[in-house]
Formats: sequence, C-alpha cells, structure tokens
Amino acid sequence: MVSGNSAEWRVELSPIRFHRRLRRFMRSLLPLFVIIFLASSCFAQSSGSSQNQCSISGTVTDSATGQAIKGAEVIARTGTFRMGLPLRPASSTSDAKGEFAIERLDCGRYIVRAFHDGYIANAQPTILTLAPGQHVENVAVWLTPGGVISGHVTDEAGKGVSGASIELMKYSYTTGKRDLNVVSNATTNKAGEYRVEGLAPGQYFLRANVAPHGASKPSPDAKAYVPVYFSNATDLTRASALDVKPAQELAGMDLNLVPVHSVHVSGQVVDKITSLGKAGAEVTLMSDEGYTNFPGGQVISDKAGHFEFFGLPPGSYVIVAQSASEGSQAQAFWGQAALTVEDSNVTDLKLTVSKGQEVSGRLHVDPSSGVQLGKLSATLESQQPSAVRNLLSEIEGASLGADGTFRFHGVPEGTYGLSFFPLPPGTYLKSSGSVDLMETGVVVGSGQVPPVDMTLATATARVDGTVGNESGSGNVVVVLVPEGKRRSRFADYKMTPVDKSGQFSLRAVPPGDYKLFAWEGIERREFMNPDFLRQYENQGRALHLEDGSRENVQLEAIEVNEAAP
Repeated sequence: MVSGNSAEWRVELSPIRFHRRLRRFMRSLLPLFVIIFLASSCFAQSSGSSQNQCSISGTVTDSATGQAIKGAEVIARTGTFRMGLPLRPASSTSDAKGEFAIERLDCGRYIVRAFHDGYIANAQPTILTLAPGQHVENVAVWLTPGGVISGHVTDEAGKGVSGASIELMKYSYTTGKRDLNVVSNATTNKAGEYRVEGLAPGQYFLRANVAPHGASKPSPDAKAYVPVYFSNATDLTRASALDVKPAQELAGMDLNLVPVHSVHVSGQVVDKITSLGKAGAEVTLMSDEGYTNFPGGQVISDKAGHFEFFGLPPGSYVIVAQSASEGSQAQAFWGQAALTVEDSNVTDLKLTVSKGQEVSGRLHVDPSSGVQLGKLSATLESQQPSAVRNLLSEIEGASLGADGTFRFHGVPEGTYGLSFFPLPPGTYLKSSGSVDLMETGVVVGSGQVPPVDMTLATATARVDGTVGNESGSGNVVVVLVPEGKRRSRFADYKMTPVDKSGQFSLRAVPPGDYKLFAWEGIERREFMNPDFLRQYENQGRALHLEDGSRENVQLEAIEVNEAAP
C-alpha cells in the first residue's frame, strides 16, 4: 500500500489488510495439520542401513527438439513424513548430456519434475514407487519449450520508450467467473525493447503502459500515456489476442504509446452515518473495468478524508475506499463508485463508506427428505471483477438454524452469489420468491436488503449416454452447459470424463434447458469462455430436463481446434 503526504511516500501494510491476511494465513494452516501422517514402516527399513537406500537417474529432454537439456533442476518430492513434518525434496542438476542422478533416497512414493528457465514443466509428472534398495535408471523427464513474445515500444516520435511496463494477460475461470489476469510481465530496456519467455501455450492479451505521475503534482499542461493493447488499441474489446504455441516466438509485437492531456481527480471519503470525513481510508483507483489496479492509483485520505490523484488519462475507472473502525470491535468500512474522466479535472468527488448491510433469509426443504438444515452453512461470494473482489474484506459464513434461517452481517454493496454447504447428494437450489436469485444474485444496495428465500429441491434429472471418438483419445469430457443467464455461474455446469468404453453419466442435474457437448482436448474450464463456446454452439445437443426425468443420448466427440480462442 502506498501511503504518505506531499512528495514523500513509503510502503506499509494497513491494519485492515494485515488482520485480513493474518486470518486467512491461519486458516490456510489448518489443512496441513489434518493431512500429516507417518510412513513409519518404510522409514524403519531404509534408515537402518545404507544398503536399503534408493536412487533415481535419467535424462532431461526437450520435447520439441529431442535434445538433452543442460542445467535443469530435477526434484523428487515425497509424501513421506518424519517427526510429523514432510521430508525435504531431493534434487539434482542435469549435466551437459542432460543426465541426472538423485541418490540416498528412502523408499516410498516420489513425484519427479524438472524445471528450467524458458521451459514448462509437464502437467503429468513422473511418479515412482521405490522399494528398499531399489535403483531406478533411465527415467525420462521431458520439458516443453515455452513460447516467446518480443517487440518494441515507441512514443509519438517513434523513439523507444525505456522502462515501459509490459503485461501479458490471460483469461481464467478459477472461481467460476471469467477474469483477465496478468500472468507474466517485463520492462522495456533503453532501446524500448522487451522479451517475455517461458510462456505456456494459449491465448494472451499484450499491454504496454507508462505509470502516470501518481502523487507528484504535474504542471498544468502535463500529458499522460494511455495504456495500449496489441495491436495499438486503447480498449480491450478492440485488442487482438496472441496465440502462443510451444517453442514459438512471436517477434515484432510492437506497440506505440501516444500521450494525451491528463487531469487530476480529488474528493473526500465520507462516513455514511455521520456525514463526516473518514481519515486514513485506503483509496484505490482502478481502470480496465476493474481488471487491474491503475499504476500509482492508491493513496490514503488525510485527516479530513480528502484524497487526490494526478496525471490520469481520460477513461472509465472504478474507485474504492476502505478502512477499519477504531476500538477493539473493529469493523470494515467500504464504498465504491464508477468514475468517468474526460478532458477536465474532477473535483469534490464524494465517496461514501459504510459498515455494510445485513443479509438474512431462510432455506426451505421438504421435511420428508431427512435433510438436517442445522448442519449446513451459507456463504456469499462477490460477483465483481477480481481486482475489486480482492480488496473486499472476507465475509464470514453463516450457520443455518434448525429451521433453515441464516444471517450475514456487514455485507458491502454489490452483487453476490449465495451457496450452501455441504449440499446433500441429489439436491439442488432454487429460488422460492418471484425473483430468481440463482440468475440475478443477491443485490446489496444502500437500503435494506429484502429477506432471501430459497428452497432445497430433491427432484433432479439424470443424463446417461455414449460418446463416439474416432481418434481413440481418452481425453474426452462431457459438459452440460446451461442456457440463458446461468451460463455465467460455474456451479450450474455439469461435467464428467468419458470412461474407456465411451460411457458417461451425469446425475443430480437441476431441471432446466441445457446443451450437451463432448469435447476432446479441451483446456480446464475453457467451456466458460463465450468466444470458445460460440464456435461449437451448433454442435451441442439441446436438452430440456424436468423433475425426475431420465435422458439417454449418443454424442460424437468434438476435437478442439488448436486455434480456438
């Protein structure tokens, strides 16, 4: 976090972020204590005598050229524990012939991987189980050469721009929502040149940017550079994606930065209840629809709650303020607003923060189902872009009462997905009221939030079938894609791999309209990419499923095009 006044700046961690990160860190330790175990029998056999120790040797090879790779780090990691702690992984470095040897290993199961700059480790590692005294030779470890993107960044006069930030961004679906994230970056040299290596195959968006003045007040006629996407687009919707393949170099990916008149934005963070300025609030300015933090776009409000940003190019922004209340019972204050910057300065902007709203509701279930609602818990997940979502304080889960009632406290404004865990097998959620909350989400505004009413339904559908696959590949996945607004919810998709005989079964499917696909070689969750799905829309099998219905279908595997977006 950037903090300070006038031209003096320092980096520190705000109390609200410190406590949030500490709490998440402590929670992350819990699984480590749960999974600890002792491989005592193997340890007893192998530690008693050097004759029982094992070794692994082999060669590291370039999967594209077949050439040996020198200087690769080969790591053998085991799940064996000793004194309640995991054993440190053993390692070796490959020589000029690509050969490596790892000795003095205890017996047990090992996962072997290799790493080298410019290469990508195989998704499927080598797995070995070593008996006491066993020496495994000729282990083949393959590395895939990563792709390369290189080019120049120039200014309006055609001269190279030194120190420009280069970002490569890629869509991901890790939370069930489509987010654009920076996966690799670089900085241009004195000649304006850049080079990014070791890229995994896939599609990337390339962006160049020069940080604005931030907190240093510029002259009245100062100009700022607008972030530029390849190929020289100022808007992501008009940017060209770069398709990177293994060992491929995309050279000449040049970008031209053109300065525009810059403005400054000033305002005040105000407490919604007291209407007074909020001192010490962390104010963050984001661009690109909240996908990325704006460089230099984080300041701390002064004693009266005032803040100011300098050197901003025209564009659309999201501005967020957050702070913690004083005292032992600290509560997070939160507020955000959309902001459009044109050719003139923005002054007297009011950014209101509050402690959030209460969200309450009830989950209904048929008493004859035997479901014990008191054993379930409810969670709220923000549906905002990842950059905004990452600034939010964690919303505590809510336990359900025996009658299915639940209550959340201090929920910031925004839209949220509501989930219940653990859902009993063969059940699904549906809205009980006139508004389908499964499509709209729970909307938290400035006023009181209406009670949420949900039902845990038990009448699900089932889809069985067979997939024909001419290539004979075993990498075929069947995906049931929901129609309408539910395509934005990962939880509403159903998927399953196809077995060796080509059979598949999808159970506990909520009633509704779907399209059924069988894809061969699809990347993880790529089916949530609208551009990808659009290519195969006509090849899907439309299905209308009702309560308790059974469907049996035959499909042909769709081979995913290498150039698919």
